[in-house]
Amino acid sequence: MKMLFFAYLFVSIVEFFVDRKKIGSVQNFVYTRLLVSIAFPWITTNVFFFVQALTGEMLELPWEIIYANAMTIFGIYFALRMEAALVDIEYRPAFKYSTLLIFLVALFVYVAFSFNTPEHFFTTPDLDHHH
Repeated sequence: MKMLFFAYLFVSIVEFFVDRKKIGSVQNFVYTRLLVSIAFPWITTNVFFFVQALTGEMLELPWEIIYANAMTIFGIYFALRMEAALVDIEYRPAFKYSTLLIFLVALFVYVAFSFNTPEHFFTTPDLDHHH
């Protein structure tokens, strides 16, 4: 999720500077990209875990790697479709502030978890293990 978040954010920043003159509304561009940067990793992760939720098991290697890459490509495609659908919307102030707040929380969480991985993230705690 962190990888998707930062990769998307980096590409958006580069795109902003490369296409700056083509951007109709900087504000719409920025808030759309913030919103998609928040949603894109979650959507892609949910789609990835669909098979495990359906079957109770992950795919065997190398199928899991192939599937993970396919779902990442799907996530990128969906992110691009979200951009196209949202970029011309005039966002209300409350939505802008909420988006900015959630973006900053996501940014903080992804950076913080780089240094201190959360316990039991997408895992089941070992009930016999006591700290």
